Amino acid sequence: MLAIAFFGGALLYLYYPAKPHSVLGWLALFAVGLPTWAFLEWLGDVVLNNKRFNRLSSASRIALGVPAVLVLTCLGGALIVLGGLIIKRL
Repeated sequence: MLAIAFFGGALLYLYYPAKPHSVLGWLALFAVGLPTWAFLEWLGDVVLNNKRFNRLSSASRIALGVPAVLVLTCLGGALIVLGGLIIKRL
């Protein structure tokens, strides 16, 4: 129960102001939100913890890391907006 409350609160925070108003909306919140969250965590880990990335000099890591983080942020924002639209419509 505590895990459901934690993940439900985290997903509501992530998808705010898209608040579910029905049981189907709550199901969509978990069905869309948890995979999106897991995918973005995995993608960030794969991109930013790459062995080749860690071998670069500090300036090179900054020069490559900043655009990579910006792209990941845009991708994450797009997925969150899409998930919010799905949750609002249900």
